[in-house]
Amino acid sequence: MVFVPGRAGFFMPVYGSFETVREVSRSGRGAVYTARRVGTTDERFAVKIFELPAYLAEEGEVERESAFFLHAAEVQKAVGRPGSAWAPVYESGAMEGGAWYATDLFDRSIERLLLNRPDLEPPDLLRVVDSVLSGLYELRDAAGRAHGNLKNSNVLLAGKGELSAARVVLCDPWATERLRGGEAREDLRGLGDLVHWLVLQPMHIVIVAGLHFALWGLLRASILRSQPRANVLWLPAALWLGYAVWEWLVLARTPEANIRADLLVIWPVVAVASLWALVRAAIGCWSAQRRGVL
Repeated sequence: MVFVPGRAGFFMPVYGSFETVREVSRSGRGAVYTARRVGTTDERFAVKIFELPAYLAEEGEVERESAFFLHAAEVQKAVGRPGSAWAPVYESGAMEGGAWYATDLFDRSIERLLLNRPDLEPPDLLRVVDSVLSGLYELRDAAGRAHGNLKNSNVLLAGKGELSAARVVLCDPWATERLRGGEAREDLRGLGDLVHWLVLQPMHIVIVAGLHFALWGLLRASILRSQPRANVLWLPAALWLGYAVWEWLVLARTPEANIRADLLVIWPVVAVASLWALVRAAIGCWSAQRRGVL
C-alpha cells in the first residue's frame, strides 16, 4: 500500500490499481472509500477495507479474520459476473493489519434506504425481492452454498431514481470456511426481515393508530356514556402509536435490531389487543343499537 496526494492535500492510500478519494463510512472493523483507478479522475469505484487494531484483537484474530475477508471476496468475485445480481470484485489483497477489495461504487444500501423512510410501491418491493433471490440462486448454482450474511446493509442499490428501476446486488457473503450448515435457512430469514422492513413502515403503523383513535372518538361522541365496553379502543390506539415509535427507534439504530422481538412478541401482542378491543367495541355498538342509543 502506498499513499498519493488527495484532493485536499491529504495523502490517500492506494490499494492495487485503485486510489482512494474520500471516506464514505467507518466502523470498528474497517472502512469504505470512494476510489478511482490510478491516473484517472472517474470516481466510480469503492474500496472496502477490513482493519482490526491489534490491541483490540485476540491472538491470531487479525490474520484469521483477514483470511476470511479475502476468501469471501474471492467467492463474491467468482459469482459477480457482468449482469449478475452481485457486486463485482476487481481486485483484492492483504495489507498490514487487514485486507481490502475493490468494487463498484453504489449509491446506497437497503439499510440507508430505510433510514430515509421511503414510501415504497409494490414494483419496488418486487424489484428488491426478485434481485435478492436471483443473487442467492446464482451463488447456489456457482458455488453450491448459501450467502450466510444476508442483511440490509449487504443489499446494495445503484441509481438514485425509482427503486423499481435500480440495480439491486448482493455483497459480502461469509467465507466458505465460516459456514456451519443451516445458512440457507438464515438466508430465508434475512430475506423475510428485509421484506418486513420494506413493507411495515412506521408511518403505516401511525395511520392504523390514527384510525383507532378516530373510531374511538366517534364512539365516544355517541355511545360511550351508555356503553363503556367501546371505551377499550383507546388501548389498541395507544399500542399502535407506541409500536410506531418503537419501529422508528429501531430503524434509527439499525434495521436488523430486535427483529425477532418485533415479529414474535410485539406485533402479535398489538394485533391481538387490537382485535380484542374491536370485538368488544362491536359488541358495545350492537348492544347500544338494540337499546336505541346508537
